[in-house]
Amino acid sequence: EGITISGMVNDMDPSGSSLRVLLPGLKVLVPELEPIISELDPASSALQGLLDQQVQEQDILGMAMAVRLADGTVIGKASGYSDPSGEEAWSVDTQSAIASVTKTYTAVVVMQLVEEGKLSLDDTIDTWFPEQPNGDKITVRMLLSHTSGLHTYIKGPQHLDEMKEGKFSNYWAPMDMVAKANKYGPAGEPGSSEGHYSNTNFVLLGLIVEEVSGNSWAQEVESRIIKPLDLKDTTFLSKEGVLDIMVGGYTKMEFGTQNLLEGGYQNLLEEPWYPHPSTVWACGDIVTTVLDLMTFASALFDGKFVSRETLAVMAQPLATDVDSGILWGLGGGTLEMLPPGAFGMGGDIPGYNAFFIGFLDTKLVVTALCNTEEGDVIMPSLSAMQYISQSLSGAPDESGAATEIPAPDYQKIIDEVLQDDRPGIALRVITPEFEVFETRGYVDWENKIPLEKDHLFRVASCTKTFIATLTLMMHFEGKLDLDDSITMYLPESITNRIQYADQIAIRQMLNHTSGIFNTGDNPKYWAAQYGNPTKEWTDTEVLEFALDQPANFEPGTGYSYSDTDYLLTGLILDQVLGHHHSADVRSRI
Repeated sequence: EGITISGMVNDMDPSGSSLRVLLPGLKVLVPELEPIISELDPASSALQGLLDQQVQEQDILGMAMAVRLADGTVIGKASGYSDPSGEEAWSVDTQSAIASVTKTYTAVVVMQLVEEGKLSLDDTIDTWFPEQPNGDKITVRMLLSHTSGLHTYIKGPQHLDEMKEGKFSNYWAPMDMVAKANKYGPAGEPGSSEGHYSNTNFVLLGLIVEEVSGNSWAQEVESRIIKPLDLKDTTFLSKEGVLDIMVGGYTKMEFGTQNLLEGGYQNLLEEPWYPHPSTVWACGDIVTTVLDLMTFASALFDGKFVSRETLAVMAQPLATDVDSGILWGLGGGTLEMLPPGAFGMGGDIPGYNAFFIGFLDTKLVVTALCNTEEGDVIMPSLSAMQYISQSLSGAPDESGAATEIPAPDYQKIIDEVLQDDRPGIALRVITPEFEVFETRGYVDWENKIPLEKDHLFRVASCTKTFIATLTLMMHFEGKLDLDDSITMYLPESITNRIQYADQIAIRQMLNHTSGIFNTGDNPKYWAAQYGNPTKEWTDTEVLEFALDQPANFEPGTGYSYSDTDYLLTGLILDQVLGHHHSADVRSRI
């Protein structure tokens, strides 16, 4: 269609800001992608490659993801490690906190009680909380959709300081958390179309569940969800002994008081200030695996918990969150960029991230978990959906043409990105109909130096496209062939230390099907990087972390994202050109 979009944000927060810039309103699918995957089998290899790439590029410890395809087949994969030592792999069976994804479990219990006639979505909460401000105006529906106007008890401006001071490390009764939230006053008007995300809503829902059912919130979740689905790896943070055996949740931001571990990681779970499980309760207490989360989400979309009609009510957006832009339904929500019928929930608690997304009219479901504070699981989950785009759209039309793209309000999008306290953004869009070239914000926040169009950004692995382009130029100029073995260009001092080197073609390195070990998968690589922050590394020094390592698979039989592929391609270009390839990247591109 002749449409190109590029966007960059100069901020460490991986919460999807670039995604929000690039994808609002776009429903473009990729019909060419499916055959490529099928050749490798794929979906399984493609998903593994995606996870390997994300762990490497996000510089996180581990990530697991499960995808249910249109035919009901579930694929589960994981990448990385459970701890910085690299001794225990992160797997699909690794238990992790899912934080606010717990809210959807609570919502399921509430909606079952509604279907049983034990309460109504339009019941006002003064029935149970006569002293609650605005209790006669706030309904169960508003609690579920974050439209109650109640402030969250963990979003005060001093919250981070309070947490590090240990004020949340001991038991909190549910009503104590509600009282704390009420001290902030209302965040908005009850029933407004402006959503204000608030844990307080789900603390109150947990209490309503207990009052209506006569059982504890945990008992209701267990009897209605965990036991019927036989979720053997699902439990609660607050259950005795769970915190002692659960894998750590890590950060690299020096957020607490403990010494940094290997590679610069810090286990937040061991911090003396770590929040007590009671402080998240009905809005964040569940621990599970990526496969158990898939079983839960699949059961939800298959109508095993509530009727299809009730599920449609849950997925219907009622409000737009004033901070995140999420379109809130009941117990979850969707994003403006996604097609109708999408419903999911994300969650993060210090050291852990979780997400699930599914669609009412297909069997497609994606679940993801991560054990690093800075990790983003939402963008990778949406990327995984691209791999199986035809599960969303059915077969593409014969022309293969993309859906017509409406022009988003880019000024509004840029405003939204900068509202999240990001320093600056540069955005360029080129289509046959219009162009946008916009910079906003600061290149130097402290001194308020404006970001200009000629300021430089690091583009990380987008560099690979430049290297691939130069390699293809060499191919069409007859200076190399994509099917040449790498042994034709690289010295034996390197190739003798790469398994299957004589079978690896240049083409296989460009598309990550070489099977060569990735430097970033070696924990010693990151320890060396963070241990020598000012060192200028040579190509061969970096390469040492990949040499003498076993191959991921025989060349051409799978997919595995690997920086080593492009490190070696750069060395081949140096050999072909007779000088460092950077000069030709500059002169030719």
